[in-house]
Amino acid sequence: MSQEWLAKYGQPNISVINDRVSSEFKVLLSDLYAGKITYGEFAKSREVIIGKANSDAQAAYQQNRTYEDQRRQQYEQNVLQQRALRNQEEAVNNQLLLNTMKQPNLDYLPAQEQTLDKTLEPELPQETKGAKKR
Repeated sequence: MSQEWLAKYGQPNISVINDRVSSEFKVLLSDLYAGKITYGEFAKSREVIIGKANSDAQAAYQQNRTYEDQRRQQYEQNVLQQRALRNQEEAVNNQLLLNTMKQPNLDYLPAQEQTLDKTLEPELPQETKGAKKR
């Protein structure tokens, strides 16, 4: 796996592990070529590096999986909330429509019925005889 590909498409925590393994391996290789360690020491150290990288990668994989599961659950929850909101809005709109259909429109009533409605309204008190008009 190339560094460029991993940096572009891989998970950041996996890229960090890959970079660490690569640099540790290069240090070991340079020590081997310089004669500071034997090939047996190189092989043992390489196995330690690979073992640690594998366990770190498994932990990172599990962490990424948990994060993705949480994101997916959050997304699904948001979708359900949006659906519920749309359903509520639709119910309110339907109720408003029903309410407007139930209210009588006095503009279309004959004049006689309109006057009957007005006669049922309470009369306002008249001014007293001694009150001054302005």
